Amino acid sequence: MEQAPLSLTKKFQVLMIVATVAFLSPLGTAGQSTPPSEPPADWGPTAIDYSNVPYPYPVEYLDVSLNGEDYRVAYMDEHQ
Repeated sequence: MEQAPLSLTKKFQVLMIVATVAFLSPLGTAGQSTPPSEPPADWGPTAIDYSNVPYPYPVEYLDVSLNGEDYRVAYMDEHQ
């Protein structure tokens, strides 16, 4: 038995239901995790450039100038 094709109205209704479910699905997971009210006790202040954070590879720096402003870009190259 062959099914009749969906009318434009029915297709629109199905599309709206699918879009609504897709939009509302992430909302259920958004409030499941909250950050702690206090940072861990062993956390101290850190440098503005995170230079005191241990990284798995040496950090290199590239000095660049963009629109007359000087910047310093940090990067890691594990294949050096």
